[in-house]
Amino acid sequence: MADVTVERARVEDIPAMQDVWYESWLATYPNEEVGITRDGVEERWKNRHSPEKVEKMRAFIEGDNESARLFVARVDGKVVGVCRVSREENFNELNALYVLPDYLGQGIGTQLWNEAHTFLDARKVTYVYVATYNARAIRFYEKLGFIDTGGRVTEDRLRVNGIMIPQMEMKLAPTT
Repeated sequence: MADVTVERARVEDIPAMQDVWYESWLATYPNEEVGITRDGVEERWKNRHSPEKVEKMRAFIEGDNESARLFVARVDGKVVGVCRVSREENFNELNALYVLPDYLGQGIGTQLWNEAHTFLDARKVTYVYVATYNARAIRFYEKLGFIDTGGRVTEDRLRVNGIMIPQMEMKLAPTT
């Protein structure tokens, strides 16, 4: 297992975090059956380092947002994973958890989750939405204790070349 450190994201992490998202999306979401192409993913992320995207991330990281957190995992100083979680009024949400493809299977996602989970309200259910065809992520979340609620959703923010990524809703029961 890699020597991993997990901590809150810093402004200087933004370019590396954007690349983690991009590379993870390229490895995960293209799906011929659904109609999502590699070119579509590349198009979606082509402006990931634009001043507007960087500023939006900087504002989030430096902001006083007490309901959401962004964490990074590092191996030898390199950002290899990103996790965003939020505390909503009646539930928690695991908004995103991505690890670079070359670092999958090394426990990094679990370490990210373990750190991010400490920020959430243990008295509330936690939801995550995962692509219905992302078997690896579904297995990962099941190992963490999440179960499929049977809910199926599409969100406009998860659109690639005009097609919304089909998602399943999973939940983790409160721990207290």
